[in-house]
Amino acid sequence: MIFEGREVIIKGSTSDKLIIALHGGLGNAANLQAKLEPHLPDVMVAYANADSSTVWKAGGKFGYSPSDLLYISGLIYHLLDNYTINEVYLLGHSNGGMMAYRSVNKIPYSFTGVIGISATYFDDFTHQGKVLHIHGLSDLMVPVAGNADYGPLLPNVNLMPSGTKTVLLTGAGHNLDDIVANVDLSKEIAGFVGL
Repeated sequence: MIFEGREVIIKGSTSDKLIIALHGGLGNAANLQAKLEPHLPDVMVAYANADSSTVWKAGGKFGYSPSDLLYISGLIYHLLDNYTINEVYLLGHSNGGMMAYRSVNKIPYSFTGVIGISATYFDDFTHQGKVLHIHGLSDLMVPVAGNADYGPLLPNVNLMPSGTKTVLLTGAGHNLDDIVANVDLSKEIAGFVGL
């Protein structure tokens, strides 16, 4: 499906649960689908693409533009208008996770939850829904302790709502292949969405 000039890959069942999946910087929806699909539960998944820059404008070193928030918001309402959906989750890896965190805090919609993988957030966390954060302790790109581009992750995670689940993976780095090799992602996500 093409939505506002960007390809969105729709997969999965006619479940009333929707996961909107956002790829990492310089990635794309097809690549994220290939890596994540074997690990996602039987729910509807919409793999969205960033604009032609292939980077979500999530804040921090990526800059910020309301256009990505407007795009994600529009996509959500388009899918709600065309499918029977009762629960909406955002999932993102790296820059996509940062955009997922920004979206649940800035879009005026009552998201059921958000899943951030190898990501951080740059502002106050106001989302009161469920949060699952998965991060490798050997991540050198977005390190848990922070660096010049990203503040420390753990203080931000500690500001998230009660009930936030943080999974820190010893020996796992930043990339998604490394993450899925170190955690049962299927079990974590299925439990998170209530399956």
